[in-house]
Amino acid sequence: MHTATNYYLFSLAVSDLLYLLFGLPTEVFLYWHQYPDLFGMPFCKIRAFISEACTYVSVFTIVAFSMERFLAICHPLHLYAMVGFKRAIRIITALWIVSFISVIPFGLLSDIQYLNYPLDHSRIEESAFCSMSPKIVNEIPVFEVSFCIFFVIPMILIILLYGRMGAKIRSRTNQKLGVQQGTNNRETRNSQMRKKTVIRMLAAVVITFFVCWFPFHLQRLIFLYAKNMDNYLDINEALFSIAGFAYYVSCVQCDVTSLQGCVQGTPLRKSRGRLLQQRICEGSLQFPGKLRLRPRSFCSRQSQPASK
Repeated sequence: MHTATNYYLFSLAVSDLLYLLFGLPTEVFLYWHQYPDLFGMPFCKIRAFISEACTYVSVFTIVAFSMERFLAICHPLHLYAMVGFKRAIRIITALWIVSFISVIPFGLLSDIQYLNYPLDHSRIEESAFCSMSPKIVNEIPVFEVSFCIFFVIPMILIILLYGRMGAKIRSRTNQKLGVQQGTNNRETRNSQMRKKTVIRMLAAVVITFFVCWFPFHLQRLIFLYAKNMDNYLDINEALFSIAGFAYYVSCVQCDVTSLQGCVQGTPLRKSRGRLLQQRICEGSLQFPGKLRLRPRSFCSRQSQPASK
């Protein structure tokens, strides 16, 4: 735990582990025995609470981690000014608290539900299952709020952050290539390849986030607003499998997103280093006490073109 990144990775690991422990065994068991529910009301509420909370923690952590990357590439001086483990710990603690508070309605509203006989509307005891009451879901917009706050807004933020990072890397690389005209062609090609690799990785984060989380929220929205469709049962059955698979793959996606920071760490550090070098040589790097740092030997050495 020597860097702020490791704290974010640890937070993701804990949330994913809790999510898998409380969610995956139950889902697998339901494929063999769905009715009646054997775990009871307390486990139903705890499972709904923990699973939803860990999901929100993962989403929030991805957004916070993306913000760290954005600052590292686009505003490295601000990041260095805020560097410190305590800041990362405070952010992660706040993410967990907000997530657990946000899922209180899911824990309170989840209960053992029953199907009813068509004739006398008496409940079928053998049909017990853990879920939220359809009547409550229609009256309280918990799914709609969850979709907006924990998918739409994070998705927009991730697109904006990674789009800005990609534009910054492309612009910085193009400036470097302009300075290096007439120098070694191999260095130019390597710089272009590094730029394309980083941009592809940034785009992969956005696409993977959408693919993993959209089916889950889509299934909830179709349940609310499209139950009268002629082929609703077929669509719901297909989405149930797709959303369930993507829901648990999202745990892997969270870790891959974090590990990706290590894979692309060298290009990102180089991009951040080049910007810091430029600020130092321009004399725009401000330190406490209005001290400006501009080592002449370093800047003169960096300004020399590479030998052919």
